[in-house]
Amino acid sequence: MDRVESRLLAKLRTPGLPALAMFFIFASFPLLGQDAEPEEPGIILPPTLLEVEDLQVEEISAVIPEEDVQLLPEINIPLPQAEEIFLPEERFDIPYPDQLALTSTGVVRGQRPVNIFSEGEIAVGSMSHIRGDLTLYRLGPDPRFDLRFYHDKIDGYGLRSAGSGFYHSEDLLEGNVSYTSGKVDIHVHAGITESAEGLQQRGEYESLTHRRVFGEGGIEYPALENLLLKGSVRAGYDQQILASTDPQLSAELDLGAQAGIELTTRYIDFETMIGYTLLNPQTAFHNLELTLSPTIKVNEVLSFELAAGVSWIGLADFLFPFSARGLWYPSDSFALEVGGGYFVEFPSYADLRDEYRFTDLPDTPDAEYGWFAYADTQIRLLGSLFVAADVDFKYYDRVRQVNQDYSPVTGLFGFAPATEILSLQTGLGVSYSIERAFTLSLSWDGRFIGDHPFEPAHRLIAGMAYRQPEDTFGAALDVRVPLSQAYSHIPELTLSAFYRLSESVRLNLDLSDPLSPLIPEGRTYWAPYEAPGFHAYLGTNISL
Repeated sequence: MDRVESRLLAKLRTPGLPALAMFFIFASFPLLGQDAEPEEPGIILPPTLLEVEDLQVEEISAVIPEEDVQLLPEINIPLPQAEEIFLPEERFDIPYPDQLALTSTGVVRGQRPVNIFSEGEIAVGSMSHIRGDLTLYRLGPDPRFDLRFYHDKIDGYGLRSAGSGFYHSEDLLEGNVSYTSGKVDIHVHAGITESAEGLQQRGEYESLTHRRVFGEGGIEYPALENLLLKGSVRAGYDQQILASTDPQLSAELDLGAQAGIELTTRYIDFETMIGYTLLNPQTAFHNLELTLSPTIKVNEVLSFELAAGVSWIGLADFLFPFSARGLWYPSDSFALEVGGGYFVEFPSYADLRDEYRFTDLPDTPDAEYGWFAYADTQIRLLGSLFVAADVDFKYYDRVRQVNQDYSPVTGLFGFAPATEILSLQTGLGVSYSIERAFTLSLSWDGRFIGDHPFEPAHRLIAGMAYRQPEDTFGAALDVRVPLSQAYSHIPELTLSAFYRLSESVRLNLDLSDPLSPLIPEGRTYWAPYEAPGFHAYLGTNISL
């Protein structure tokens, strides 16, 4: 551009410089001798002629270096190891507004308060139904904990009076504590549970009570960035009490410990555990297990889990459990899981009580073992339309089964050992949601091989639920229909609804089995033991 501008200036045509000089000299003489301004000064400027010739645009070219000439140097900055930049949780502790105070020196932070929250439910209903559920929990700095108390009791099924032996009660007091010191994580879980069943005048005893006191604790320590050391111990004491003027008591002590390591890499996770279990010291049932469990991550959507071990039962018996599991998750619309192997289980009093309520638990514990295979899949067909299916096959080399007849003395069903038992169960379910507020579901459970004396072989379950987006109101309906000839085909309905009065207060209404009065002999749980039948209760949830 400098060359173009200089050529432009060179084309400016003006009168000769001598003529201009003479003109300004003579024009200045009158001004030098005149004291006052002229009335009408007259100044004549010579015309200036500007002539611009056509510019010839010259082509400008420059040599541009090749792309690889100006490459930036590659810089490798070594990153520190995780343990070198470890910061305690308190470094990221952001204060709440109520923790800040304005003083003469500025804004300062006061002592952090203990953040304890609570949530509880109180409910009353028919059949002398009383329910209370209270939970306290602490968030924030260590130690973190939660504590729960639960009580539920129904006395007087159907039209029967309270105190006639037709009742069920359940009580629970448990808590969890977790603490982190440096890299070490410690957690403790302990509690007391008690459940009681009225024996409905079926034997010489009035009620069956199961009481359990338990505690367990664990510790984890990351020895390296990808190596975790962990261990745990547990203890439990179970009692089964048949109440009468001459009560019958049986007990079981459950002790156990585990230790192991967990190694995590990019493609393989490896875990090895060794554990010991002692059930009922009177019969000295021992079990020593060693398990190796690698997980192979082929890619982000496909993984395999393997496990193999050895179980030493008693003083001479050895069993070799193993399993293989594959998980394929190619998209959010499809998931498939398959697995199989040889299992070994050691059910305790607590394990059996959850599934078998009116049974006389055996004095001598025993192992259950055999072969198994299963497959589960979930498919999303259209938007919020989901389909789920599963199949479960087991071949028991040894198992305990419930007798179909109860004892006229205790009123309880007993267990009997069985061998070479087959079981095949399947399930199919469909669910559909409309704008996450309205949900419809339908499922079917079936058992084609094997038999259970107190459960239908096939069952149909339907559900409907509505919940306002603002969470002010919600309602749900659950329908269960047994499809076996030995059971009444009158469906079992459960209706529930809630209304939120405020952010922390909510009212609940529940109606259970309102159609049971239509069954002449009443609805049974384990025949001849009756189920509670129709009852209703109203409760209040409070969160603080």
